[in-house]
Amino acid sequence: CGGLTFLPYLGGERTPDWPQATGALLGLNPSNMDCLGGGRPGLIYRAAMEGLTYLMADALSTMVEACGDGFRPKSFLLVGGGSKNRLWRQMLADVLGAELRFPQEAESAALGAALQAGAAASGVDVAKFVEGRTVDLDDEVVVPTKNQQTLELYREGLTRYRTLSGRLYADNRENQL
Repeated sequence: CGGLTFLPYLGGERTPDWPQATGALLGLNPSNMDCLGGGRPGLIYRAAMEGLTYLMADALSTMVEACGDGFRPKSFLLVGGGSKNRLWRQMLADVLGAELRFPQEAESAALGAALQAGAAASGVDVAKFVEGRTVDLDDEVVVPTKNQQTLELYREGLTRYRTLSGRLYADNRENQL
């Protein structure tokens, strides 16, 4: 994103296990610093969205690695305030390589928490508890782009994100920024 990379570890990070990690905005230089003075104000915002998206891609990679190649979701149900942002919806679909669906229920994250609480209170497995309790989905489905140039930019961004994260945190767990 204009040479900027945001590492969104504002409260440490759990995937990977870097509890001392801190957030960082890397790559600021005179050509993109103008975004702070009004030239390109969306650049830092977009870098933050990309950083969070790459964080999710890393978490998914960790799950696939732990569960095996048979675990590769083709679709995700996106909830919460960020799910309303059309740019971020497309970015997530492109980077995760999966379609995104959206519940009609405005407070779907709270509904999910309530279902988990109901399962815990009743002593029933969560999967069994939610079985038959369906959530209506919007008709909208966001699919990954077919634009290879866009996909290549995200691949490069993810590689840069992983490289910078590793350099800052992987080998220096005790003395992180």
